[in-house]
Amino acid sequence: MGADDMKLRYRLTLACLILLLVLPNLHAEERTLTILHTNDIHDRLLPNESGLGGMPSLATAIQRNRGEREDVLLFDAGDLCEKGCKASVASHGRLMYEAIERLEYDAGVPGNHDFAHGFDQLRANVESAGCPFVCADLTVENGPPLCPPSIVLEADGMRIAVIGLITPWDMGPDPEALTAENTAALPAIVQRELDRWNDSTDIQIVLCHLGSGPCRTISCQVPDIDVFITGHSHEKLQEPIVIEETGALIAQAGGMGEYLGRLDLTIDTDENRIVDHSGRLFALYHSNFPPDEEFLEWAKHEESLVAPEAARILGSLDERVGGVPLMYLYASALRYATDADVGIDDARFLRDCLHRGVVTYDTVYKTYVPGPRRDVLTVELTGAQLRLIVSDPDSNRLAFVADLEPTEISLTATYTVAMTRAMRNYIEYRFEDADYVNEDCVTIHGFDLIELYSNTVESFLNDP
Repeated sequence: MGADDMKLRYRLTLACLILLLVLPNLHAEERTLTILHTNDIHDRLLPNESGLGGMPSLATAIQRNRGEREDVLLFDAGDLCEKGCKASVASHGRLMYEAIERLEYDAGVPGNHDFAHGFDQLRANVESAGCPFVCADLTVENGPPLCPPSIVLEADGMRIAVIGLITPWDMGPDPEALTAENTAALPAIVQRELDRWNDSTDIQIVLCHLGSGPCRTISCQVPDIDVFITGHSHEKLQEPIVIEETGALIAQAGGMGEYLGRLDLTIDTDENRIVDHSGRLFALYHSNFPPDEEFLEWAKHEESLVAPEAARILGSLDERVGGVPLMYLYASALRYATDADVGIDDARFLRDCLHRGVVTYDTVYKTYVPGPRRDVLTVELTGAQLRLIVSDPDSNRLAFVADLEPTEISLTATYTVAMTRAMRNYIEYRFEDADYVNEDCVTIHGFDLIELYSNTVESFLNDP
């Protein structure tokens, strides 16, 4: 064989080796998917007074991100309701689900706070959302399921399985006989839904109202899940968590409507696996994401219909007021409204503060824990009981308002103490061995707590 033949054979062999290396990559097909996600918006229908967050700014951020590409899905991971605007509460959550429809979400999952207005109302809300909700671990014994356990969506030619999970919690007695499975049962439930789709999907997503901890546990037992879009724990994950054992991704976007999460995926559809990813959170500062005017106009109009008092201006502040100073104001209101000896309240029950700028009824409404815990009570306590409360090492956020100092409390005297039901519940929990449960010593007053606090704040702002 001549030298020229040897060179030709060498070149042919080298070319074949190169083709063997390159051809598999030529056949591999990669597609992309962008997931926008929110969680724990908690009734933030209108702009947050802090200048960060609220659904009108969320609307702006969603529009911008959708404008960049077409392969976009938008998910919500639960707790649309409670802790926020008076208008949403007055509508029994309806406005939050109508907002979801206006923003054209692709799927959602209920959170535990979404049951605040009752199961029938939640069912009606979900039906008005304009997108499917999913939940695989919620059982309804006395009626049809709230929503399907899982669905398949399509984007960029891919089939995407979306399985819903809600956090297990104690629902208490419920005529609908609702049951949320315990955490230990969740991996089997997820595997059941994967088997249901019988390998007909390119990527598997769990959309869940669960923190990152339970998701790690599920992933280790069900490694075929690619992505967990999560909620409940209000984690601000600037980048997704990569679960070391499985490579699955966990994403979450804080809470209170302050962030929009984005997860960009590159997927090998031959092997059905994520080959590249990036993620980030957009902080919804109004300076960067001005409230969408059309959404804001709609929200304010709805507010005027269901809660016109929410927009009442109480005054304005040069600096924010929150924590214990705000609680002293609230405890004073409780004491004087009930003519009690003592007023007490605790900053642990605050959900927001009075921000710098215009203060409205709605501003005050959002500061205090929601629901029946807003009942106004007076409780007859002995001096020994009261001293125990105010001297507790865990009472550093307690506001105590009286004509005497805590050190002057007489151990043998009896005091009428004004408080909210939230405070009383905490006292009974904190001092479970003490006798604070005697209902004969409790008077329930008919005050509207937020009206009382709003009037007090208004007086403070206009005649401090």
